[in-house]
This record gives sequence, C-alpha cells and structure tokens, in this order.
Amino acid sequence: MKNTNTIYQQMMQEMLFQMTMDAGIYTYASYIICLPGENEKDALNTIEYAKKMATPMAMFYLPIPFPKTELWNACKKDGGLREDAKWEDYNAWDAANPVYVNPLIGKEKMQEILSYAYSSYYKNPKVIWRNLKEILLLRQGIKRYWYALKSVKIAAS
Repeated sequence: MKNTNTIYQQMMQEMLFQMTMDAGIYTYASYIICLPGENEKDALNTIEYAKKMATPMAMFYLPIPFPKTELWNACKKDGGLREDAKWEDYNAWDAANPVYVNPLIGKEKMQEILSYAYSSYYKNPKVIWRNLKEILLLRQGIKRYWYALKSVKIAAS
C-alpha cells in the first residue's frame, strides 16, 4: 500500500508537470528502475507512472552506484554490486554489463525491463501525441527527436 506522502508527491509532480506543459515549457523526465530492494513489479510500476506522466521525452536507467555514495552502500548491502568493476564500467549506457544486478530481478530480466520501458513508453499514444504537437507547433525541432531516437536505440541494445 502506498503511503500518503508518496501519493501526495505524485499528485504534486503531476500538477507541476501540467503547469509547465500549459506554459509551453518543454519537459522531460529520468527514471531509475530496478533499484536495491525493488522487485519486478516495482520496476513495472515506475514505468506505468512514467507513461501516466507522459512527458514528451523520458530516459530510463539501471542503477549506477558510484563508489562511496548512498546508492553504492545500498547496492553493496543488497549483494548485487560487482566487486570486479572498473571505473570505465560505470557507464549509464552499458546495460549489457551493469555494475549492479538486483538480486530480486536478475541481470537478464533487468535488461528486458529496460528495453520494455523504452518501447512501451514511446509507443504510448499520449507521448506520441505530445511529441507530434511539439513538432506541429514548431516549439521543438525534428533534430531533437532524431537524437532522442538514437539514444533510445543505444540504451535498448
């Protein structure tokens, strides 16, 4: 069951996002999925929330626990932190070789969830419509969408 604080935060986020859209401010969001302690259902709930928000652009990431941060400590405690990771492994775009593998989900399932996040998000009719409006109203150039599609392709592979 969601606590009242989480529900309030989501309502505030939705209200503020709508205000920015109404003001013509281009907005995008970033989401981290498969965090320590999350299960597959939690990650899918995050994706559903992202689709509900339907910002014109969204990025999804697997956790990147940089050394000596709170996230790194949580991942180490969780048991999914790769001990052999080199500095160059801390790359947000390398889902093929994550530094952290959530023990409740597993590496392959995390990769599937990440791929699903992108494909389901950008097939969402609400997201498609918002992006089409941005292009038709000439508020965003087509070039921005080309770069976004390229980054989605990289992240999903």
